[in-house]
Amino acid sequence: MVVGKQHDLGHHITLDPEAIYPNPQPEYAEPGVPKAIASDFQEALRCHAAGFLFGAAVVGRRVLQSALVDQGAQKHSLVDQINELSDDILPKRLKEAAQHVRLIGNDAAHANQVNRDDLEKLVNFVALVLNQLYVLPHELAEASKVRTIPAKHMPGAAAAPAAAMPTATASKATKK
Repeated sequence: MVVGKQHDLGHHITLDPEAIYPNPQPEYAEPGVPKAIASDFQEALRCHAAGFLFGAAVVGRRVLQSALVDQGAQKHSLVDQINELSDDILPKRLKEAAQHVRLIGNDAAHANQVNRDDLEKLVNFVALVLNQLYVLPHELAEASKVRTIPAKHMPGAAAAPAAAMPTATASKATKK
């Protein structure tokens, strides 16, 4: 590992004095994420770590689109694929994040400027989408193997019938 040092290998190479060489090699292997999608996201993370902003943005966009298609999106364009998934699969806030990933990726692919802040957002948003689509369902399935949540405590479960509990008015009426 070299930290901010100059090397002469037949031609002069100047290194960033605050960078670490070789660049870190981020790993991505979250539970539940399909191997091909995880591999692509790892590539985006490595491009980002190495400072290849355009590569990271384009590959990050690819990860998003691959995940949406894997989840059943069938439309042709990414903008439509994002909106095609139900809000139960991809909530509105994450659809908004996905649209930002799409726009940053488009900028990188079509010769527009992309900066480090854009890439930080893209990487974070893609990670959140992957967490929603794969990691959380996987972790919940694992947790359900250990404990079962009673149906009455699940979202959308019907509340206990009002007649099951006596009210003060009903009690007074029976005493007369």
